[in-house]
Amino acid sequence: MPSLHLLTLIFCILFFAPATSRAERLAIAPADIWEAWTYPAGALHLDPAGALRPVLIRKDINPLAGATIRGAGAALATADRAFDGDPATGWSPSAGTSPEDWWIEIDLGQVFPLQQIRLRFYEDAPPLGFFTLSMSKGEHFINNANIIVEGTLLYSASERFAFNEAHELTIDLEDELVQVIRIEATRAMEGAPVLAEIEAKAFGDNIAFDLIAKGGSVDVEAAIVAIAGSPAVMFDGNLSTMWRVNPLAKGSSGGSATFGDYRVDLGATYWIDSVWFLGEPLGIPPRRRHFYANFLAYQVLYSNGSLAPDGTLAWQELASTLVDPRNLFDFRNFRHEVAPVAARYLRLFYPTSQGGNIIGGGLSGQNTNRLDGLGLVSEFQVYGDGHPARAVLRSPVIDLGSDWNITEIEWDATTPPGSQFLLRSRSGDQVVEENHYFDKNGKEVTEKRYQKLIASFRGPIETNLQPGDGWSPWSEEYIESGTRFRSPSPRRYIQLEAEMLASDPQAELALDKLALVYSRPLAHTALGEVHPALVKPGAHTEFTYFLHPEFTRDSQGFGAIALEASVPLTFRELQIDGTPTAVEVIETGAGLRLRLPTPLSAAERVELHFAATVFQNNTRFRAFLERESGIETLRQQVDPGDAAPEMDGSGDAITLPVDQDLLAHLDIGAGLFTPNNDGINDALEISFDVLKVIDARPVAARIYDLYGQLVRTLNDTPDVAGHYQLSWDGRDNSNAMTPPGLYLFHLQIAGDSATRTLVRSIGLSY
Repeated sequence: MPSLHLLTLIFCILFFAPATSRAERLAIAPADIWEAWTYPAGALHLDPAGALRPVLIRKDINPLAGATIRGAGAALATADRAFDGDPATGWSPSAGTSPEDWWIEIDLGQVFPLQQIRLRFYEDAPPLGFFTLSMSKGEHFINNANIIVEGTLLYSASERFAFNEAHELTIDLEDELVQVIRIEATRAMEGAPVLAEIEAKAFGDNIAFDLIAKGGSVDVEAAIVAIAGSPAVMFDGNLSTMWRVNPLAKGSSGGSATFGDYRVDLGATYWIDSVWFLGEPLGIPPRRRHFYANFLAYQVLYSNGSLAPDGTLAWQELASTLVDPRNLFDFRNFRHEVAPVAARYLRLFYPTSQGGNIIGGGLSGQNTNRLDGLGLVSEFQVYGDGHPARAVLRSPVIDLGSDWNITEIEWDATTPPGSQFLLRSRSGDQVVEENHYFDKNGKEVTEKRYQKLIASFRGPIETNLQPGDGWSPWSEEYIESGTRFRSPSPRRYIQLEAEMLASDPQAELALDKLALVYSRPLAHTALGEVHPALVKPGAHTEFTYFLHPEFTRDSQGFGAIALEASVPLTFRELQIDGTPTAVEVIETGAGLRLRLPTPLSAAERVELHFAATVFQNNTRFRAFLERESGIETLRQQVDPGDAAPEMDGSGDAITLPVDQDLLAHLDIGAGLFTPNNDGINDALEISFDVLKVIDARPVAARIYDLYGQLVRTLNDTPDVAGHYQLSWDGRDNSNAMTPPGLYLFHLQIAGDSATRTLVRSIGLSY
């Protein structure tokens, strides 16, 4: 069954869409996108006003904003007032509370590099005079049996305060790794001190924290075998959990070309400027920690998602460390600050063997036995500044209930300079159902496993719709709101994909509204094809566009046909079921619009005869059915297809012969001109055709003298296939008249596989 969200959309269309000919709108609220679309959860948020925004990655954050109370000796119910962001509310055990009960312990939720802690006490009450500030990395006590004692906590740093009379204290730190903060009185207090607010300053938002839940992933691609567990522990914010590899595993030794390779997908593209690798083995008994090594050397690579020529990700170096034996055991934490780059993928690449020997052996006096772990990473942290450079959102398959004619896509988005909102669409008539099975705890299981569970242990079965056969590819991008729908329509099913882009990290984009404009189909189906499909490039050709519409009771019919192409069109004739029909011909910027004398709601074939000159391969002639409804014009795209079964081929694209010609039909007239201002033959008129060039390439048209010296540049800008007309007035690049004589016209264009050049002589006289 479709999700409740999709059912709601279907209900809106089926039961609230009026049965009129006007266009209607299907609104998709940002809250709908937030709940039902697929996107990197860590990159977007829904603001209080209901707009969808990219998150802001910050520097110098207060990590206490997301902290929780781990415990308090007294007044536990109000302990969170000590860090609620409001100095007017505070935490205060009652007067007479003994020092052993005057304590508070705060869990930051993850380990942070702290730069500062600030304590504020109420001004109208005495401050805490004697106390200890303790900090823990989250490390637990490990007993003599080498077992972690849950619930315990070891403190790595503390500072004692005595005879304190200040109501505000600032403790500066040097990126101290902290997860838990504890404040405890050490002597009896005067009165009842009130801890108004605890604040801290941390390095910044860790983009990689809780990576999987935020829409990212991590993969280990290496000729090594992991010790145990999942590499996801590198992103859990807990220094006591770690990832390492077994240096003695099969394939991990035997040559210097053996590497560890951690690949991280952040889920979205962020502006990053710092990566930290924390390798403190806190979850390992102290007596065994010297058997766990970090790196001899490593390289950090990044990619924004661009592909290399072989189809793999294109990587660039972000940072690296040189070979140093101290990196294995003496240095546990590594930090790299870099110039900001847009990165979605990060790669930690390091050798696991050196010269045929396993790394670690004999490189440290501490390490006299085999290593139990190599490439140790407790936390893989990533920092940046600003909004994500790119976040992609994809809708589920939207079931419209029946075939509807989607005409436009509209949205309301705030896009300051340096930001952009883009959309793509695809559509189809076939879907497949994909079932997902869950146990009672919400964990997804296989269908086979689900069937083996007893009924009380079974959870829900969720059914998702996935595109089936015959779906269109993703459309060209919608850049502006109100753009015509670019996917085939009418269709029952559609899917949307959006991009939120920020070339400026500080540009804050916001999506407020999204809507599909739709109407009842003008024709149930409409197929079109053009003939001839193979033509000579640059030749003026007579074409016929065959249109085959099918109508049902729900079809509105159409009163006009629009034919659009990238080349000028000349109308010849329109026939309906073999009968020539007089039409009003309107030239548009995109092509022709033919207004019929009466609306058409029954016909087998429409033939549109026209002429055009084609320069590019795969030039398309797109047709649209139109119907005027009040001040609106409803439009339906014609699908390329077999509209004329008796003819070979089916489609609306033109093919050019396979050859290497890029330049054709060069015409310089007689090649002689007299620029003497008598009004006769004062300029040399030059025309030529550029063929088959789709991506803009430099079209160089220059005049040279017989000594090969450049005289005049007539054109040197990148352009595509088409007809070109240039003129030379006899002046050089400095606007001086050139002397009479012979010159050379040099025309050149660089194609994908070769450069094509044409040269002609020119005579100039007075």
